[in-house]
Amino acid sequence: AVVWPAVRKTTEPRWVTPRALYRVPKDSGLLKLEVFNRLGEVENAEKDELLAHSEMPLEDLLYDLTIEKELKMIKNPQKAKGYIVIRRLRMPPMVKFIYFIRHGQSEWNLAKENNSFVDMLKQIDHPLTVKGRTQAETLALRVEQAKKELENIAKISEDSPHKLTEVVQERSALLENFLQARTVLSSPLCRAVQTACIGLRQLPSVEEGLAKITLNSDCREKKELWW
Repeated sequence: AVVWPAVRKTTEPRWVTPRALYRVPKDSGLLKLEVFNRLGEVENAEKDELLAHSEMPLEDLLYDLTIEKELKMIKNPQKAKGYIVIRRLRMPPMVKFIYFIRHGQSEWNLAKENNSFVDMLKQIDHPLTVKGRTQAETLALRVEQAKKELENIAKISEDSPHKLTEVVQERSALLENFLQARTVLSSPLCRAVQTACIGLRQLPSVEEGLAKITLNSDCREKKELWW
């Protein structure tokens, strides 16, 4: 038997299975669903109260089909009724592109290069230096260059598709994925925010409102004195 982990605090739990369900032979197995009520504040599956359950043959899990199943209630089955809706969803694309961008030179970086301990420690959140802002502006220029390059590749593809080599096609895919990024995350530290706002302000997905520059504390670097 394959046991999927419990999903909590959601009305639409989802599970992923590597099993090829379209190859499931008849009478090969059952999908069993159980609904629990967590007792207490501490998560302890052994103490959870089973409220209801339901099961169905795996062969009935078809694409584009919504199945409503009545739950078998454990307590007061004559009075209480429950239903669960099951949908088989297609897997999302497994390949995702992640682009990492280093922030521009910060006052901390400059102080470290100059071995100036006073400048390193006189403030907590170090902004960009003049050089760092120039580096961020260079990033913005690279974004504009990427747009033009992608437009040129699209024109070649339309006029002379035989000239598109495999390398050019791969380059086009990388540029397109970068320019149409759906998520832009930044450390909340000043140097990273400045770099993102200056360097990525003309990213098409940001300009069109498809992506927002989102601050995420998990993107902060590990706090070390000499880092």
